[in-house]
Amino acid sequence: TLIQSYENAEFFSVSLTEAQKDAMFEDDCVFTVEPNYIVRARGRTTTGNAKKQRRLRRLAIPEFNLKDENPSSWGLERISSMGKRNGSYKWIHEGRDTHMYIFDTGIYPDHWDWDRADRTSRLGDGLICAGTAVDYETNDHGTHVASLASGMTHGIGKATIVHPIQVLDANGEGSTASLLCGIEKVLQDGKDYNTENAPRKIRSVVNLSLGVDGRSDALDKAVRVMTSSGYTVVIAAGDHDDNACFYSPHDPSAITVGALSDEENGFNPKTSSSNYGECIDIWAPGEDIFGASNQGEYESVSKSGTSVAAAFVAGVASLYFESVNTDLHASNTFPAIVKEKVINQAERNNLGDIGYGSPDLMAQTTASRCSSNASCGPGVKCLDGVCISM
Repeated sequence: TLIQSYENAEFFSVSLTEAQKDAMFEDDCVFTVEPNYIVRARGRTTTGNAKKQRRLRRLAIPEFNLKDENPSSWGLERISSMGKRNGSYKWIHEGRDTHMYIFDTGIYPDHWDWDRADRTSRLGDGLICAGTAVDYETNDHGTHVASLASGMTHGIGKATIVHPIQVLDANGEGSTASLLCGIEKVLQDGKDYNTENAPRKIRSVVNLSLGVDGRSDALDKAVRVMTSSGYTVVIAAGDHDDNACFYSPHDPSAITVGALSDEENGFNPKTSSSNYGECIDIWAPGEDIFGASNQGEYESVSKSGTSVAAAFVAGVASLYFESVNTDLHASNTFPAIVKEKVINQAERNNLGDIGYGSPDLMAQTTASRCSSNASCGPGVKCLDGVCISM
C-alpha cells in the first residue's frame, strides 16, 4: 500500500508484506528498501542555566570588519579567532539572501533572534512533517540550533531567511519518512524560486542536526539529491564517540561536522562524545554553547553536542555563500564551491585530541587572521596575523 510519494527526493514510503519486500529487493530498478528508521536529534539533551541576552548593538564600522565585543558564547569567540580566544566575535558577511533550512523540532517564533533591525521577522515559511504545530514549546532543540546558525545575537548567518522544517516531534524523534517529507518541500522551494527569479538561483543551506543510530542508504542518497540540486547540506557527525563513517546521514558532497570542547589556549580537543575520523570534514565549538530558548523573547540556554557544532558551520556556509555569484554557476556546483570555501578558509593544524583519522580543521568566520604558517593554507604564510600568498 502506497503511503506517500516523494517525487523530488525520488523515494516513496509503502506498507509491504514480507513477500512484497523480498520481491522489491530483487528489482534492479529499486535503489534500496529500508524500514522507516527512527531519526533523533543529535547532542546532549541536558541544558545549562538559562539567562537573558542583551540585544546585539551593531558597531558603526565597515562591513568587512563587523565585530561584537561581548559575544553570547565562547563558541562565537573561537570560531572567529585563530588559536587563543580574544574576547570578541568578528565576521565578514551575514548570509544575506541565503535561505537557511533547519530540519529539527520546530522554532519558537517569538524570540527576537530572528528579528531584523526594523523588528520584522526573518522567519520564512516552514513545514510540519512530525509532531504538532506547538511542539517547539516543549522541545527547544530546533530553536537553539536555529539561533546558532542564524540568530542575530547567538548566531552567524544574521541576515539569512530561516525556515523551520519540523521533522522531529516534541520528544526529539522523527523518521526516515518525516525527513523525506521535509526534503521534498525544500527541493520544491528551489524549483519554484529558480523559475520565478531566473537567471538568479536560490542560495540555500540545509542544517541536519539529527540522524540515525547506524547507516541508512536512503538517508545518504537523500543528502546527495539535495546537494545535486544546489543545496549546501551541513550534518552533525553524531555523539557516540565513534567513527563518524558508521552513522547516517552522510555523503562526501555534504559538510560533516565534529564538536570541540573549550580550551583557553586554542588547542581545542573534541568533546568526549563527538564522533571522529576521516568522514569528518571540519570541527566547530560544541560544548556548553548558549543559544535561544523557547522560554521567552530574550531567553537563552546552553546545549552541547555535534548538533551545536553543525549549526555553527551552517552559519559559516551561509557567509561564504553570500560571495557566490549564482548567475555564473550551475546550481549543482554550489555545494562544492561553498564547501571548498569553508575548508580552505578554516584554521589548520591547531587543535588538540580530535580522534584518529580526523582532519585538523577549525571553521572560521574570518579568513585572514592567523597565528602561524600552519594556520594558513598551502603556499600561504602568516605575516603580522594575516595569511598572505607568497
